Amino acid sequence: MNTTVPIMIVTLCRYQHLVRCIDSLRRNKLAADTELYIGLDYPLKEQHWEGYRAICAYLENGLQGFKKVHIIKRAANLGPAENYRALREEIYRDHDAYIYMEDDNEVSPNYLEYMNKCMNYYRDDEKVLAVSGYMYPIDISETKGNHIFLSTYYSCFGHGVYRRADELFDRDITMNHFVNIYRDRRKMKKLLKASANQYGNFVKGMLQYTGDELIRDGEIRKLDLTYGLYMFFNGYKMVFPVVSKVRNHGFDGSGENCGVQGQKGKDNYREYDFAKQDIDVGEDFELRYIESDMETIDWNERLSRFFAVPKKEVYRTMAAYYLSLFLGITTVTKLITWMRK
Repeated sequence: MNTTVPIMIVTLCRYQHLVRCIDSLRRNKLAADTELYIGLDYPLKEQHWEGYRAICAYLENGLQGFKKVHIIKRAANLGPAENYRALREEIYRDHDAYIYMEDDNEVSPNYLEYMNKCMNYYRDDEKVLAVSGYMYPIDISETKGNHIFLSTYYSCFGHGVYRRADELFDRDITMNHFVNIYRDRRKMKKLLKASANQYGNFVKGMLQYTGDELIRDGEIRKLDLTYGLYMFFNGYKMVFPVVSKVRNHGFDGSGENCGVQGQKGKDNYREYDFAKQDIDVGEDFELRYIESDMETIDWNERLSRFFAVPKKEVYRTMAAYYLSLFLGITTVTKLITWMRK
């Protein structure tokens, strides 16, 4: 196996989440060969201090079980995005890829072996931008391999990224690029056919009437949605495990992008309890590539069952999209904002 890929974690005050995440990583046999980078942001609000101090004490005691631990404490609050970017640049001084962990992730005992084997295997495949450790809870009964490609969704729940992918994201995920895509009816029709959910997320994000803030200060944000859209429209893909190696505990209202979710425990995205999702319990991972699984099974159709969108919502979104092409994105955004007051 090639040199192990380093792990990066950005955190602030979610002490219990961070301890769970690191403990699960430490149970991986490759942890002892892996460098760990932690970017600890500085509190912005009074409510951050208790968890922040607990994390400081936890880190000061030393983190055993890893090849080397780099802890970067910020002197002022950078916010999650800037803390992430600064830590990424620190890693890129010595490495050309990294595994990004959200501090609310819990991983399987073979997570690092899976990530490293996939990232090394696909390192020279220009069409593969990243490797996900997470897999959505969809039907996998026909699958013979143990990993697949997806081009419509990009999961940030414990994922590995190559430097070449970040260079593309930094260059192309811009307002101008996404506006041009949005105005292309043929491309948007193709997206709608592949994923009504991603189509709706894109339209609502561009018209700024969604819970997920796609645009901030006049710029497209770098989110799992924008990464997924970029892959889809530009012919790239992401590797996913057939059985998830990551469980997400972030839908408890403690994070920046995820609200409270999961009380109903239903098998659709809007009501699913991610914290109770089953993950792989094996200690070892051997890469098993089955071409038919990669190319012929309609994974988008299966994902659409999980990310189910009511027909009325699809039609409303389509109407808003075509109206924005006729009147302009800015005009329809203002109209929607006025109607929601």
